[in-house]
Amino acid sequence: MSAPVISKRRRPRTPAAARPVCGNHFTAVQTARRNCNSLESIPPSERSWPHLCAEFLPAKMAELQQAMRTPIPAGDFMRARANICALRKKYPHVSGECCGCYVLMQDGKPAYAGISREVYRRVFRILKEANHTSSTLANMFADMNVPLPGVCCFEKMHVPAYRAAHERAHRRIAALDVAIVPIEGAMELYLFGAYCAQHLRVPLLNVFRFN
Repeated sequence: MSAPVISKRRRPRTPAAARPVCGNHFTAVQTARRNCNSLESIPPSERSWPHLCAEFLPAKMAELQQAMRTPIPAGDFMRARANICALRKKYPHVSGECCGCYVLMQDGKPAYAGISREVYRRVFRILKEANHTSSTLANMFADMNVPLPGVCCFEKMHVPAYRAAHERAHRRIAALDVAIVPIEGAMELYLFGAYCAQHLRVPLLNVFRFN
């Protein structure tokens, strides 16, 4: 007597309209989970408001200004290729991955500032050579110089004026310097982002996006 045939139940296929439009499904799920986490309420600071205003924020600003006096060239970040260990070989003071505030400097003056819960990874992403699949600072500068509303990134790179602006922006970014200050605590990080913008008067700011 032959063994009974056991039919395998197949999982229902996800309709095409419900599938993620970019990246694979696993990446999309990870992104969705991270976005859900970022929607959670910010835990209140254990520090009192007078302490934050009078002591914590000025102390962190002094620490950032010290880092701005001895910044790391963007070229060293690019050569490290997103490897913090490689960066630490030349700059022992570089800590491991952390929350913090970063400032991109041009000719000793702040040109761009932002906050991130993975600050070194964020800087690596900003400084890497951009293409039509990545959204970086070079893309933003090119969009400012050659605005093409309604045109996707892939098509923009086929516009000669935009591609030229993008290449100029990347050369400009490669000549920047980077200063980073670690900041623990979500509330402290958001407050310092606004404090940094007001204190340094940076022309370009990326504060209210938790990257």
